[in-house]
Amino acid sequence: VSRVTRSEAGHVQIHSETKRGDAACTWDFYPTHATLTLLKVPGGNFWFTYEGAPGGHFDLAKDFTLRPDGRRASLAEPWTEPVPWVMFGAQESPHGLLLVNHQTGSPTDSYTAFPYEVSEKQPAHQMAVFGFGRTDWRDTARKHVPQFTRLPARFSLAVTPASSAVAVEAVLPRI
Repeated sequence: VSRVTRSEAGHVQIHSETKRGDAACTWDFYPTHATLTLLKVPGGNFWFTYEGAPGGHFDLAKDFTLRPDGRRASLAEPWTEPVPWVMFGAQESPHGLLLVNHQTGSPTDSYTAFPYEVSEKQPAHQMAVFGFGRTDWRDTARKHVPQFTRLPARFSLAVTPASSAVAVEAVLPRI
């Protein structure tokens, strides 16, 4: 069940809760970004993921992730490390998709292309899989076990005017 709990110039807030009451969150929408605050999560463990094709078309060689300190990597390069933010960029767009983790002390975050391994059944990578609180896909004991447990937890997303570290640094203070 969702309801608008605030509506004013430049800010709309929507609170959602399951009918059982075991999961709840609040979305805050602003002109520059949106922030999700997780309030209740069944089972106690969670992560915040992005799974998709930056720019609408998945290109391992030309699309990329950008991490703090300007570290840019093609989507062909999986990585695992705690990061406060990550941006996804695509060759067909000047904009970037920025994801921000407002928690401190994230246990681990990771990116890989999916499917994890190309096979006859799935002959090509089809999308990006990133998660704050998501372990390395090669960690067979924990790859599908979310690592966050502390609530409330806040995550934001924004579309940046350019897919560069300079654009991210300009947007972050407003989030």
